[in-house]
Amino acid sequence: MHRDYQKGAINFSKGIELIAQTAFHEAGHAAAIYLRNKLHNIKPVPFYIELTEFNRQKRKMDGITAVHGADCQAMISGGLIVTGLMRPPIVEDPVSVHQQLAYEADMVNLLVGPLAEAKHVAHRDGELFSSSLITIEALKNYGGHSDLQQVNRYLDVLLELAEAKESKLHSLFLDAFHFVTQPAHWRAITNLAHSMLNDDQDRIVREDAIAIMDSAIKHHSR
Repeated sequence: MHRDYQKGAINFSKGIELIAQTAFHEAGHAAAIYLRNKLHNIKPVPFYIELTEFNRQKRKMDGITAVHGADCQAMISGGLIVTGLMRPPIVEDPVSVHQQLAYEADMVNLLVGPLAEAKHVAHRDGELFSSSLITIEALKNYGGHSDLQQVNRYLDVLLELAEAKESKLHSLFLDAFHFVTQPAHWRAITNLAHSMLNDDQDRIVREDAIAIMDSAIKHHSR
């Protein structure tokens, strides 16, 4: 799971802004993998956050106006329940209920990343963040192109009819939106994103990411 940058493209946000957006994107993925899977009694999935040349110099240079995506990359390694090659849908050999739940959990967790970035941008710019104001297609504007590609590959396994895929995708989108807008979840995402932005490290392992997110939730509940 990673924020998508079009090959060779330049983002004309200030460097510090793009880096922050990337942090919230990956923190969203991580929070969903941990908190949402836990909420749905899904067995813990191993993951870690890989930070490659992330926020070394660029985060201190608020004045730069154009940034290549390669300058501030971060990604989630692992985190998916469904692994390996996926088969095309076969009516005679349908996906089991357990497999379907796994696919759906992964799809929601993929959608949470760009939605978390979109929510961060909305708050930063003083705009409303509503499911009626942001479309699924608009997630590509928040680094979600590759996330949506993966979701659509999963839908091709689960469903055959285009109408059914569209309906399911809308339902998953609303589930992801609901997750992001829950105050406890947003605190966890924000705390993890800030940790990524403020601590010089090349990797955040699962246990450390969980501790950072749990700390945000527990501190506010006291």
